[in-house]
Amino acid sequence: MAAEQVIIEAEPDELLPCPFCGSPCSFEHDKSGDLASWYVYCRDVKDECPIGYTNSIGYARRVEAAANWNKRHA
Repeated sequence: MAAEQVIIEAEPDELLPCPFCGSPCSFEHDKSGDLASWYVYCRDVKDECPIGYTNSIGYARRVEAAANWNKRHA
C-alpha cells in the first residue's frame, strides 16, 4: 500500500503553539498502515526548531492527538 499522508491545518485554538519556538502547529494524518494515525508537528522546520517534524507518537483520533499535544510540557 502506498503511503498516504495528508497535512491538515488546525482550527483556531485547537493546538497550542510549539513549546520550543512558539510557531503554529499542524496535523498530519497518515493512512498508510493498517490503522490511520494522527500526528502533531511544529511547522517551523526551515528555521530548525528543536522539535520540528519529530513528533513520532501517533493517535487513532485527531482529538486525542490534539489533547496530548496541548498537555505536554517543554
